[in-house]
Amino acid sequence: MRSSVLVFALWQLVGIALLAGSSGCGKRPLRLEERLAKAMEQPPGPGRAKALLAVARRQVSAEDRVGAHDTITTAYNDVSTGGEESLATLLEVAQAFIDVDDRRIARTVLNRATEIANAIEDPGRKAKMLADAGALFGNADTGMADPQQAEKLLSEATTLADTVEDRFRAEALAVVAMGYVSGGMNEEAGSMVEKLEACLVSLSDPRAKAEALAAASSVYAKTGNEEKAKSLLADAASTAQGIDREESKAYALLAVANATAAGGDTSAARKLLEEADAAASKVGDPDAQATAMNLIRTALARLK
Repeated sequence: MRSSVLVFALWQLVGIALLAGSSGCGKRPLRLEERLAKAMEQPPGPGRAKALLAVARRQVSAEDRVGAHDTITTAYNDVSTGGEESLATLLEVAQAFIDVDDRRIARTVLNRATEIANAIEDPGRKAKMLADAGALFGNADTGMADPQQAEKLLSEATTLADTVEDRFRAEALAVVAMGYVSGGMNEEAGSMVEKLEACLVSLSDPRAKAEALAAASSVYAKTGNEEKAKSLLADAASTAQGIDREESKAYALLAVANATAAGGDTSAARKLLEEADAAASKVGDPDAQATAMNLIRTALARLK
């Protein structure tokens, strides 16, 4: 009996040691180096840049800001000469530079992104890209805190959004409205959300509808109409949760979660992000799955 107890105790100690080893105690730099090496094996371009940004986020978490800055710079070099296909990644690069407190280079990246956005022919996509850049310029907490440049880009995006075909207009207006919210321009955001609500009734695509409802909710929350904000957010969550296509469901839930977190309910936002992560894990295309899961888990990390 005593020997069996000793054996059990030994197994417990072995288990604890194994768990301690698997947690990465003393091995974190090696794992990061391996991730970096794996990312660098990919051909240069947006795909490798996204992989590098994922490594950079881990480096920031490990308090290696110098290493993160170098990794982000490599990611930027991968996409700085690209065209529209590199635009979304360039905005992520700009955000990454802001996150490591290098707003000087972030401005250079955003200016490059704006150049590419201005060359886009499709007015809906152009409006969304300019609005995304404007939001990052204007955000005082996680962006450049440059309201002048933000207003310029968002004004251009507003003009474009008004010309977009009806079935795509709500999505464009939602992005522009959120750009104004991020830039702290609540009056302009309120004007945009009135247009957005008028478009909501014609939306048939559930992902676009959920994202537009979430954006409208955030605008109302920022402008003090809490009751309206909660009502729209509930509709957004219900719409997102009812989507059949897993990739669309994941992105819709991410949008609703972000709006929920912005409203201060981090617990509910975390649950929505977990639902989004579960949906993203079922996406068949590996690249699409990785992109969605990376965005969702980045949002989850920000809530911790």
